[in-house]
Amino acid sequence: VHPQGWCIVSRNSSLDEESEVIRRRMAARHTDSVASQTALRIRNVQPRLIFYSQEPNVGRGFIKEQSFSSDGRVIASPFGNCVRLLAFNSQCSELCDCVPMRPRALAQVGLTVNQKSSVLASTFSPHHCMFVAGARDGSISFCSPKL
Repeated sequence: VHPQGWCIVSRNSSLDEESEVIRRRMAARHTDSVASQTALRIRNVQPRLIFYSQEPNVGRGFIKEQSFSSDGRVIASPFGNCVRLLAFNSQCSELCDCVPMRPRALAQVGLTVNQKSSVLASTFSPHHCMFVAGARDGSISFCSPKL
């Protein structure tokens, strides 16, 4: 979740990368009126994707954890054996200053922390421009990126 609550970041897999796919199916008939109303609300949600990034599914079967920097301008995202630093644009602007009219790719502003095995988690410090990356083999690395 963005530090100001403006957006969330999530990682979803696609069939193109031979990765796991989670599908949510809705029942064809609803006997409970509350369930029916909930299903109706879910179907009427407007698309809200504003940024995206394509990444390989290295470390298949594991959930990769991304995080926002404390100011919300940079996202640390596990990327193979590294951590990729992404931003809403190449100037690392705040989201409110660069909302696109249609979905567009996040800008890569850095690639760091080369591990021996696939990185599964990356978390920014809440107070400093520093993050930690945890790899599948149990190793961790600390990094202070220069952006």
